[in-house]
Amino acid sequence: MRLRGILLSGLVVGLLGTAAPANAALITGNLSISGAITYDTLNTVGGATLNFIEPFTSPPSAPTGPFIEVTSASGVLGTYGLGTGSKGSIENISNVPATPNTVFAPAGVDLTGTVNNFLQKWTKADGTTAIPGLHFDLTSIPIQSGPGCPTTPSCAEGPFLLTETTNGIRVSFDVFGNFVNGADFGAYKGSFSMVVDGLTLAEAGKRLTVTGQDIMCGINNLEKPCSFTANFDPVPAIPEPATILTFGLGSLALARIRRRKV
Repeated sequence: MRLRGILLSGLVVGLLGTAAPANAALITGNLSISGAITYDTLNTVGGATLNFIEPFTSPPSAPTGPFIEVTSASGVLGTYGLGTGSKGSIENISNVPATPNTVFAPAGVDLTGTVNNFLQKWTKADGTTAIPGLHFDLTSIPIQSGPGCPTTPSCAEGPFLLTETTNGIRVSFDVFGNFVNGADFGAYKGSFSMVVDGLTLAEAGKRLTVTGQDIMCGINNLEKPCSFTANFDPVPAIPEPATILTFGLGSLALARIRRRKV
């Protein structure tokens, strides 16, 4: 009986020991970024490209060329050297395959392993390199729920939520993914928002489904990129099935040990 208790104790230690990778730390904290974006309509059936570009410049010539600016960082992300004035690159994404200078990232599907390094190449405010291995891997762009556009005062179009403002419309969308740095890991949700001054929901709906025009800012909403902001906040990790099984077996073994000691 004593031997069996020792064996069960060893099993518990072994099982619990496999629950998390050795030397891995949880990435925590918040990150806020800003930059410029254009919504390039590719057709009238929902095809589009999100071009993240610096203000008042031509579209980028490579998928990871444009740079965004960090407006704040906290927690572990802050200790990596990110903070106000630091910069990074962001990938341009499209829901149409083989679009030049973009990565294929359709909404509503699992993107795990296909859209890595959505955020990367970080530099500190003084221009020196921040943590070189830190990157954000995109895993999903969720579909928004709600009435279709141009229903007022708010409507949903695929992954985008369009809302009337006093000056135009606000376009928002979410992304999910993981910040990774070596063995360190953290699951995050990113919430993007841009305000398109002077644009109505009716005109936005027409461009998305009839005329195929881009959605931008400036004269006739076709002149220049719009500013965007995005906040990345940690989300609770969902245990993988193997992890759930591990802790379930461990709890069962501990219960058997306690019963035998009574």
